Amino acid sequence: MHRPARTFLFFFVLCQGQIPYLVYFFGAWPFKEQEASPSFKSTLSRCSFFSKMPPVDSTTSHPTEISNRHNPSSSSSPRSYSPESTGLGSPFSLIGTPRGQTRAPITTPSDFSSGTLSSEEISPIDVESKHKLGSEVTLKQSTSKMTSPVNVLMVGTGEYTTGFVGTGASTSDKKVGVVGLTLFDLRRRGKVGELSMVGVNGKKYPAIREHLDKNISKVYNDLDVSFKSFPADDAVDADSYKAAIDQLKPGDAITIFTPDTTHYPIALYAIQRKIHVLLTKPATKTIEEHQHLIRESRKYGVFVFVEHHKRFDPAYSDARAKAQKLGDFNYFYSYMSQPKSQLETFKAWAGKDSDISYYLNSHHVDINESMVPGWKPYKVTASGSRGCATDLGCVPGTEDTITLMVDWVKKDDPTKVATGVYTSSWTAPQKAGVHSNQYFHYLGSKGEIRINQAKRGYDVADDETTGLMWYNPFYMRYAPDEEGNFGGQSGYGYVSFEKFIDACNKLNAGQVTLDELDKRGLPTLANTAATGAILHAGRVSLDEKRTVYLEENEGVWRLGCASGSCSAHASTVTHTPAAPVPAPSLNGTTVREEPEAKSVTTTEPFTVVPTTPTSSTQPSKGTSKVIERQPSSSSLPSLAKRQKSVINWWKKRKNRKSTIPVVETKA
Repeated sequence: MHRPARTFLFFFVLCQGQIPYLVYFFGAWPFKEQEASPSFKSTLSRCSFFSKMPPVDSTTSHPTEISNRHNPSSSSSPRSYSPESTGLGSPFSLIGTPRGQTRAPITTPSDFSSGTLSSEEISPIDVESKHKLGSEVTLKQSTSKMTSPVNVLMVGTGEYTTGFVGTGASTSDKKVGVVGLTLFDLRRRGKVGELSMVGVNGKKYPAIREHLDKNISKVYNDLDVSFKSFPADDAVDADSYKAAIDQLKPGDAITIFTPDTTHYPIALYAIQRKIHVLLTKPATKTIEEHQHLIRESRKYGVFVFVEHHKRFDPAYSDARAKAQKLGDFNYFYSYMSQPKSQLETFKAWAGKDSDISYYLNSHHVDINESMVPGWKPYKVTASGSRGCATDLGCVPGTEDTITLMVDWVKKDDPTKVATGVYTSSWTAPQKAGVHSNQYFHYLGSKGEIRINQAKRGYDVADDETTGLMWYNPFYMRYAPDEEGNFGGQSGYGYVSFEKFIDACNKLNAGQVTLDELDKRGLPTLANTAATGAILHAGRVSLDEKRTVYLEENEGVWRLGCASGSCSAHASTVTHTPAAPVPAPSLNGTTVREEPEAKSVTTTEPFTVVPTTPTSSTQPSKGTSKVIERQPSSSSLPSLAKRQKSVINWWKKRKNRKSTIPVVETKA
């Protein structure tokens, strides 16, 4: 075959094939533009990646756009490639595009110096893999793009956001707040764009602005504390968050620091408008709401981050890593409290919408969950004390202290179990010397860890304070730096927000995926689902005076069996729990309205029949008993009913996408 024919055939096959072919140019183009015949050019134009090649300089045999690689003024031209950018000696090493596919256009940012992303993040080429030929490297165009910094809406105007409570600054360790100060500083650093804030009562905004100007702007080199507010300064509107979210664009973000019962509707409204969400803990009050937010965030492609900032505490973070080397998890105990003054701050919702376990136990439950990835909780029993909160103005029935006892099981060895005990209180002494007393003890099969975060070796005494005061600059360092700017960027309270903002910016730029963020161990919705299930089960245990079992299937959690008669492998038959114990009353008034008993349907193919009372056991009305694989014949239903049950189960099993393995149980 003649050489022109062979060349034509090679490129014909190349352009018609379904598999990308590597074409590697050794230091120069294989031909100059004027040397190619019209028919040859026509053949090349049929190949997608050849049609996108830049024009060739006939004097140098190199693309003419290489000289504009680092020229900011040439922002209108497509991004080009140079030998320096590839790290190879030759100008190009490109992977072809299969027929019918095209690359997304990539434009060069107008000004690299003003961008917030690092040079690594805006690199135009990603090394994909070594080619099977050996030294040749296959490269592909990056789909990352420069975007403006994310705009952020702060939902909630209270202590944690602004440090403003009632008529002035908080008396806690958050006198100037955390959320607002952190975002104002991130805006100064170029990581955040426009800021806005929404609450219910707009009449507080003049006082809030005065507070921020006095305690932040005038302290940190006139730091810009401006924000757009919702509702208007003369309005009160509980639904103003909707108008505030509607003024954002897809890819922007919100932070939610509001009463726990409002987390779910606000987050859902934002997610369905493609807005990234940072939620204070707990993410939601029920595991069903938590799981729904997971599904919706995946559907709309947005990032939802739960603000478990203790994950970024350097001591806790280091302890999490060390726990992996101490053998099997055996025991965990934690305690966290705040002074009685917090009940005055939170009396609008304390005991009504939420409790101290959701508020403080959530920290250590999440830490324990993140320390033992090979374990999962399966049983929760809660206990609470009452008295102090009611005397301080909270609704009757508000718990002062709540303890959760949680049983854990090893995922790959069900014979190994562990215990977690988590206690939280908001009735600590006013003059305890610390705002948050917090510590934990972790015991493994090969060692133990003890951490006391209340007293970190930094105490202060003065004439106005009775006794010593212990401070925690590792959480938020409010002292200015040497230039007079806010200097608390290393505090784990600040780091938590920066992690969220960085993730949003990278996700918007196409540099990271939701799956990759989950794998990084960040407190995402998926990575905190077990914590949400434990907290929900704790509330149910307190309300219904019973132990609550948890079920997990491929990352999806729910509250399971309602009584201790349930086995680890439950039934397809509806199980009705015993009636709840009546709530205690004061002067004839019910302390807490108990929810009605609900039927719980479980998933494994076992049979449940009513329990027959005997002289030794007298079950409550409505309870049932699980019959295992080898029960006594006296308790079995008729043969016909059993056959019908098996047939129905088999039909359901065949219709499923994946079969469920039969689990053998002991007699």
